[in-house]
Amino acid sequence: MRKVGLLLCLISLYSCNFNRNSSGKSSENKADSLRDSLVENINPIKQSNNKFSFLEKYELKETLLKDSTSFKNSKSNNLLSKEQVELLQLNKKIKEGESFKINYRINLSDKFNTIVISYQLGENELYTVLINYDENYKIIDSIEIAYDEIAESFLRKESEISKLEIKVKDTDSSSGETKTKVSIYKIQLDGKLLKTK
Repeated sequence: MRKVGLLLCLISLYSCNFNRNSSGKSSENKADSLRDSLVENINPIKQSNNKFSFLEKYELKETLLKDSTSFKNSKSNNLLSKEQVELLQLNKKIKEGESFKINYRINLSDKFNTIVISYQLGENELYTVLINYDENYKIIDSIEIAYDEIAESFLRKESEISKLEIKVKDTDSSSGETKTKVSIYKIQLDGKLLKTK
């Protein structure tokens, strides 16, 4: 609040000085330059996050929710551009992935941002990952929450997501009988995901 008040005072003083000054345009340019400089210094996070405004078009879901993304229900119209993949650091996190797409965002906390993305590995494997980002969209942590493969259809993964934890259920029927393994991850206040089971 102090910075905003200071900004308003400086702009007012500069405007008053501008009205008394007979040199005209040069004072106006100085006032504009000072105002722009002060606005940028007050809120650098909002200025830098403008490049992430494309994320606002994706649905923001509340918990409790289930993710069972598969080839059958995956939307292909949310593909990210190369620039967006780099902005979200997906090319560093997932080296061999292709066809990155955002499925949705989740409102897990006001302290970090959560995005659920899917990507393919070849034509037969589809991975879905939940990624927590800080306010500047640097990756805090991530976890694979769904998996589908259509080569043999033996392996599946799906998850239940709440504000406190993520339950990941892996199903393997490659041996002829279905085996299920459940892992639980606690969502910490800082956005880290701690495996508890």
